[in-house]
Amino acid sequence: MDTRTLDGVLHVRDRVAAVLVELDRGVAHRLLQGAELTGATRERWERGRAELALLWRLFDAYGHAASRAEAVRDDPAALAELLRGPSVELARPEAAAGDAGLLGAEPERYTFAAAVRRMSAAYDTGAAAVTAIDAAWAELLPRVERLEAALAEAGAEAGRTGPAPGRDALAAGVAAAAAAARTDPLGGGADTARLDRLDAAAARMLEAVRAAERARTGFPALRAGLAAEVAEADAAAEAARRGRDRTGARIAGPAPAGPPDTAGLRGRLADLDRLHRDGRWTELAAAADAVRRDARAAAEAARRCERADAGLLARRAELRGRLDAYRMKAVRLGRAEDPEAARLLRAAHDLLWSAPCDLAAAEAAITAYRSAAAAPEGPEAPAARGRGGTPR
Repeated sequence: MDTRTLDGVLHVRDRVAAVLVELDRGVAHRLLQGAELTGATRERWERGRAELALLWRLFDAYGHAASRAEAVRDDPAALAELLRGPSVELARPEAAAGDAGLLGAEPERYTFAAAVRRMSAAYDTGAAAVTAIDAAWAELLPRVERLEAALAEAGAEAGRTGPAPGRDALAAGVAAAAAAARTDPLGGGADTARLDRLDAAAARMLEAVRAAERARTGFPALRAGLAAEVAEADAAAEAARRGRDRTGARIAGPAPAGPPDTAGLRGRLADLDRLHRDGRWTELAAAADAVRRDARAAAEAARRCERADAGLLARRAELRGRLDAYRMKAVRLGRAEDPEAARLLRAAHDLLWSAPCDLAAAEAAITAYRSAAAAPEGPEAPAARGRGGTPR
């Protein structure tokens, strides 16, 4: 029975040895050995490293005790004493001078089973620290490296297009975030919201840099495209003005917002030419983007204005159609000759067919006519009668 127990002890020794070798070979563990850590990460690693150091010392003591037990395999009494007693002796760390007494500190003693439990707990604590720090690095460092690459790209372009806007402030932010991510990934470096802000700033900076390079190398095509967009905005504004003139002559009352003034856009094209001549590529790209954005906004505003004016004319046409429908209904109901209904019909008609037309007044007049045309002729005529007095 004890020989089988000894075989189990030896198996545990070999298994722990393999696990420790694998842990030592791990990239994260090797990086941690020489890393300069701070904050929460340093605290976590110091606890983990202390436990791993204890694990190694306890493993050595376990191995020595296992070797002694293996040497007395053929002596049942001696073997039983080693396997069942506190035969794993762990020397205590050197104490300060005078603290350990004349003969030194007594070793800690464990049974084989207790030593395995203590080694397992030490391994769990140390390996969890390594895993947590490695996982944090795996998430944070690629983001930091992308930010550093963006700064390097902007720096490489600076000789052709000039300094990238916001690069200095971004560089300072990236340097702080990188230092925190590398030294304290479990604490200050784990601020992913800060990295998100830096990512957005880096994206804006790179887009500005690339836009400046496009402006530098492709200005003729860029300017031609902008001139076409400005011309489109001018044309849309002119169409809106014509529509406003037509509507203003036909519809009374407050008009929708007028068409935009696009006169300044052509002057801004001339400003682009000046920036191009001066080689101010970053400013040129930003100004070109603003012209494009404003030209498109002006064209869309002009189209909205034109649609709104057209909508007023469509509303007048719809009211004319309603009035005609109510007139036909009055004929069917025998109310066309009623003096009040006829008066209201003329009033509504005059409003709708006069220029400019007051749409609100016309709609009110139509509503009044509809009520009068639908009213019965009197108490003795509960229903309209058709030709010859026959109920319809």
